[in-house]
Amino acid sequence: MKAIGIVRRLDQLGRIVIPREILKNMGLQLATKNEKGSSMEIFTEDNMIIIKKYSTGCTLCGSDDYKEYKGLKICKNCLKNFNE
Repeated sequence: MKAIGIVRRLDQLGRIVIPREILKNMGLQLATKNEKGSSMEIFTEDNMIIIKKYSTGCTLCGSDDYKEYKGLKICKNCLKNFNE
């Protein structure tokens, strides 16, 4: 995990603002009047709150036939392509 040195405070409702630069670097879309924003997955591990981009299939191609590999959802075909 890479520290980038940005500190944010929680507001009265427990919300934080994620800097636009981070959202842009991760390819996340903000909601507009006509379109929904990117979905995020939130969970805890030890003393950390982890927020990550939500995907229902392979991280690379979207295939539903995937396995978890080092924290990523990767299908057999994409994993095979890495080994070539």
